[in-house]
Amino acid sequence: WAVSFGAFSLGRQSELIVCKRSDLDLDSGRIRWYRQKVEDRDWLPVLEALDEAARRWLMYYQQRCGHVRGDWQLLPCRKVYGHNGEFIYPTESPVRYGNVVKTVVSRVLDVKPEDLQGQASHILRRSGARALYDQCLAANIPDPIRIIKEMLGHSTIGNTERYIGAKADRQRRDDVLTGSTLMSLPKTNVIELRGVGS
Repeated sequence: WAVSFGAFSLGRQSELIVCKRSDLDLDSGRIRWYRQKVEDRDWLPVLEALDEAARRWLMYYQQRCGHVRGDWQLLPCRKVYGHNGEFIYPTESPVRYGNVVKTVVSRVLDVKPEDLQGQASHILRRSGARALYDQCLAANIPDPIRIIKEMLGHSTIGNTERYIGAKADRQRRDDVLTGSTLMSLPKTNVIELRGVGS
């Protein structure tokens, strides 16, 4: 659930860990979202794959705790105790979002977790953003960079281009086109057009 939540929401770690159970509305297919960095409140759609993961997670959460209160975090990252002082979060020690993501990303990249040096959450966020950008391009969706900018909560298009590597794509495009005949004007079968009166 933690990795699915991060990948599909493209959220920063600080945004993910503050989401409460009451923020997730599976009936309407939305999640209330607060981007602290840009102080923006929004509702994001819960995609089908995320909906499935959320339902499995909430079932597990409910089984472990007996109930899940609306003010509890969706990603438990601190211990919570009941009124009688008993520990009621679903694991003996709270789940740390960064540690979960680091474990998964290090396996995928085949590197040691300590080699990621706090970058695992950003790698997941950046990879999800790039995948969405590529899907938008493949589907011929106009101005996909703006969609990604809104998902990431960036203040400028330039930040988003750098974040997902779109500037590098522009450089590769320029390298391919520079000195190329790919887009040069044809030299044969050209009809010369003359202005009226010349």
